[in-house]
Amino acid sequence: MRNYIFSIIILAAVMTFWGCTSTFFIAKDGSRSCTFGDNRAELYRVLCGGDLKEILADTKLPQEIKDEIYKYNCSPTGRSSEMVKQAYSALTEEQRGELKQAFRKHGYKINPPR
Repeated sequence: MRNYIFSIIILAAVMTFWGCTSTFFIAKDGSRSCTFGDNRAELYRVLCGGDLKEILADTKLPQEIKDEIYKYNCSPTGRSSEMVKQAYSALTEEQRGELKQAFRKHGYKINPPR
């Protein structure tokens, strides 16, 4: 019985942390770093002014995923930090690395010192 309760507690902790996957920090041209997916106006202006479309085009992510990431970052009616986190958490490690590499290609620093 004790092992059963312990297993339930561990499972609950794993599910909690698994659902709370964050994205990553980005910065460009000496700007303050912020989390990819934040609803900050500065990030919206830079990414949605063209960078994000170019970044996503430089990945091999499926078009459906690219569309979701763009929508949740840039759509006036669909912007959602939580949905960006969910879309990011659904990516494989390889896809996450590819997305980060595309950001680097476009002059972004990933997880810069804050």
